[in-house]
Formats: sequence, structure tokens, C-alpha cells
Amino acid sequence: MNRNILRMVMIFIMVMAVTSMGTISLADEQPERSLPVECIESGEVFTVGITSPGTGAVVETLCDGWVYVTSSLPADQVSVDGNTITFTLVGNPEFTYEVQAPDTEGTNCTIVGVFTDIDQVDHPIGGDSEVTVCSAIASRDLPDECVEPGGEVQVTITSPGTGTITETICDGWTYVGSSIDLYDQEGNDLTFVLAGDTTFTYTLQAPDTEGASCDIAGIFRDVDNVDHAIGGESSVVVCAETATPSPTPTATSDGGNGDNEGTPAPTTNETANATATPTANATATATETTTATATLTEIPTTTATATETPAETPESTETPVQPGFGIALPLIGLAAAYLYRKNE
Repeated sequence: MNRNILRMVMIFIMVMAVTSMGTISLADEQPERSLPVECIESGEVFTVGITSPGTGAVVETLCDGWVYVTSSLPADQVSVDGNTITFTLVGNPEFTYEVQAPDTEGTNCTIVGVFTDIDQVDHPIGGDSEVTVCSAIASRDLPDECVEPGGEVQVTITSPGTGTITETICDGWTYVGSSIDLYDQEGNDLTFVLAGDTTFTYTLQAPDTEGASCDIAGIFRDVDNVDHAIGGESSVVVCAETATPSPTPTATSDGGNGDNEGTPAPTTNETANATATPTANATATATETTTATATLTEIPTTTATATETPAETPESTETPVQPGFGIALPLIGLAAAYLYRKNE
């Protein structure tokens, strides 16, 4: 009798133990999500972690503007439909996926998800669910114009006024000074400690390279050691000189024939006319006309024309000869010779 009672008690204890273990096991297998503790910067990609029983499917629903990027699972185990991402798990108790935050400061998203086990039973995913985009509480102001090569540019920072500012400048850009003391400089990182200074300025010297640019990045760390990205302007550029094209020389020629052959050689035209006409008054006329034309053209167009036309008409006049005189002289000679011989 006592043995039967003892046996029943032992069975009861074992059943309770198994039941308790089963309850603990089920509690341990509840799916959970982990998210970053701090706010997310605008446009930043962050990681979401999922822990599950390992076989089944996880369905996560994101908010509008929050974009799924990738995951640690093989691509054939992931499907995307709008804001809903389905992860098929085959012995994968833990995995991660990445999401890109929107650019809107201060916006937040509550991620909703379920785990569906092999028995098609849905289990809500617990753990973290809300993520927020940081609001810029500090800003930077830069000149709108480019800075001359080797020139200086002034940077203005506005912040809540208590904490530290760390600005990261680019290679080739040199820190010159600031309106408050520089706490520390390590490489391109400049650190300023603020004690109620809501606005301050610092000066950089640009490199000598024309067209060089720098995107300044900065962090404001508040009194609770929470980092906030510095918003506002971030890019500054070194001016680039614009070359002025030289004018192209143009050759022209006088005469309007369209041929650009530089300056033509001088042209000389000579005309000589001689006319002799036997008349009652013997007249010999000689006419010589010489024309020289030279045209010089330069750029800008300048035309000089020299024309020389010497005209000379010499005239010579001889004593008029009576008609028949040229015949009479031989006849007289013949008559004289005849008389001379006859007298002999």
C-alpha cells in the first residue's frame, strides 16, 4: 500500500517536472527582435536582429519610407512585397537584415512581425519594435561662394551650447583659428568643448589646388553622452579659374574674291603705245603709262592703297619736207655728171 502511494507520488513529480521543462522551453523559443538603442541618422543603414525557433517563416512589416536592403540569409530564402519582407527559415534560429532610414529628421517606425511555425501557428515577434531618425540639434553654416586657392573660409556652428563638437575636415585643409579655444586636434578631427557657447566660428585655410572640395562631417555630443549629427551645410569648394579663349586671326584680301591668302604682292601694269603717221606734218607720238598698285591688309583690317600713274607724252617736230624734194636731189646729181663728161 505504501509502495503504491510512493509510486504515484513519484509519477506525479515526474509529470510536473516534464511539464515545467516544456513550459520553460516554449518560453525560450519565443521569437524576438533587436534594434539599435540610439536614434538613426538620416539615410543611415542599420541592422535588425531576429532570434526564432529556427524552422518556419518570419514576416516583418516596415513603415513607408523605410527601405529593406539585404540580409544574412541566402537570397532564395527572402521575398519582398512592398513593405513586407518574408524570411523562410530552415534551421536558422538567428539572422539579421538591414534597413535604410528615410531622410526626414525625427520620424519613427514601429516594426511589426510574426513567426509562423511548422504547424502554421503564428507567434508575435517580441523584443524591440520602434526606431527613430535623429533630429539635428546642431547645424553648420558655410559661405555660399567658392574660396580662392590658399584662401580662408569661416565655418559657423550653432548648437544647444553645452557639450562637445567634433568636426572632421579633409586632407589639405588646415585649421587656422576659432572664436573659442580648440580643445584638441588629432589629425583632421577638431574638438571644441562648449560651456554655454551656442554659436562659435572657426577658420580653415583652403589648399592651392583649384576645384578641390571638402565635405565636413561633425558630431555634437550632449551632456548625456548622446551623439547627434551636425546638420546644415557641409561642402566647400576651391574656385577654379576660367580660361578666356584667344581670338583666332583672320586673313583677308582686297578685291572681295573670298580668298584669304594674306597680303597680295604689288601689281604693276605697264602700257606703251607708239604711233607714227606720215602726214604733211610728220608727228611721232610715244605714250607710256605705268600703273602701280599695292594693297596691304592686316588684322584688324587696315587697307592702304598707293597708286602712281606717271603719264608722259613726248612730242618731237621736224622741219617739214616739201613733196618731191627727195627725188629732185638725185636728178640734179645725174645732170651735173652728164655735163661734166660732155665738156671733157
